[in-house]
Formats: sequence, C-alpha cells, structure tokens
Amino acid sequence: MRGNEAQILILHDQIDEMPMESRIARIESDVAHMKLDIANIHLDMREFRGDMKAANQAIADVKDAVVALDKRVGELAVKVDANAQVAHTRIDALDAKVDKLDAKVDRLDAKVDQGRAETNTSFGEIRKDMTAMRESIAGLAGMQKAILWLLGVLFTLITVGIPTAKALHWI
Repeated sequence: MRGNEAQILILHDQIDEMPMESRIARIESDVAHMKLDIANIHLDMREFRGDMKAANQAIADVKDAVVALDKRVGELAVKVDANAQVAHTRIDALDAKVDKLDAKVDRLDAKVDQGRAETNTSFGEIRKDMTAMRESIAGLAGMQKAILWLLGVLFTLITVGIPTAKALHWI
C-alpha cells in the first residue's frame, strides 16, 4: 500500500498472516524495549531529581543573596536619605549666601550706575571747561601773534631806526 492511500480500518485475521510464536517474540521484544525505555526514564528521573535539588539549592542561595542585598539596600537608603538631608541643608545655606551676594551685587550695581552718572556729569563739565580753555587759548594765541608782530616791527624799527637816527644825528 502506498503512503497516501487510505488504510483499511478493519483488522484482518492476523492468525493467517503471522504465526503465534513470531507475534509473541515481537511482543516480548517490544516489552524488553519498553523495560529498557522505563529504566532509562528512571535514570533520567534520578538525574532530573539531582538537577532539581541543585536548582533548588541555587534558588535558595539566590533568595539568601536577595535578602542580604535588600538589607544592604535598606542600610544604604538610610545613609542616602541622611546625606540628602545634609546636602539639602548645605544647599539652603548656599542659597542664603547667594541671596546675600546678589543683594551686594545689586548695591554695587547701583553704586556703579551712580558713579557712571556722576562721571558722565563730570565729563560734561570737563568738556565745557575744555571748550572755554580752547577759546581762551585761541584768544591768547591771537594776542601772542599780535605781540610777536609788534615786537617784530619794534625790533625792526629799532634795528633800522637807531643807525638811521645816528646817521641823521638825531641821537
């Protein structure tokens, strides 16, 4: 019969096809294989039980480690909370100091602004004074030129006039 054909569900008379001894031998062979398989299953079960004991021991060790770790984490949490409180206290103190420094900086800014305003006022006055000084220097420069011109004329007259007066016997 081919593999894809339907099989007949009606059992044929097996007596005709196979003698009884061969069937018994086959059954005994199957039973022997079953016993061997059962023995292998027993061995596998023993190994499995040993592996389960080792796994259970490992799980117990992990549980113990987790308990120890939880305890340690709890201790560290207390320390962290204490350190956080100290840090918050220090930060609050630093905030207060920073606020004081901000107030000082604000006062200094006000003083600098006042000084800048005074300086600008002083510079304005200095500019006015410099303008007045320029005008008076310009006036002095004009007078200086006039005086130098007069002196030049006077020296020229003296230089030319004295010999001329002597020549004319006026002196």
